[in-house]
Amino acid sequence: MQYGYFDEVNREYVITEPRTPVKWINYIGSRQFGGFVDHTGGALICKDDPTFNRITKYIQQMPSSDFKGETLYLRLHDQNGFRIFSPYFVPTLNPLDLFECHVGLGYSRIIS
Repeated sequence: MQYGYFDEVNREYVITEPRTPVKWINYIGSRQFGGFVDHTGGALICKDDPTFNRITKYIQQMPSSDFKGETLYLRLHDQNGFRIFSPYFVPTLNPLDLFECHVGLGYSRIIS
């Protein structure tokens, strides 16, 4: 497969290429409070039903390089000024030495 493989032993899909045509999302939480986490590290927080009660905006049909929601990044100061670092592919779109997103039933584990 072009973007990853299915791990039969752990019953999860492992994404090895973050530049997928669309985002892979996983719902984490309960029906009272939870949210989506996508393979790029983006998140959406929901109260009750995520279809109607989104607290933050999330469009899962957007390409994985375009994120309209929340993500984590650090602004680091070095000798040349500042640079942005993120353990996720978005928002920096920097090439990563290693990328794996393990998507299982009720969890997403991102290794980068």
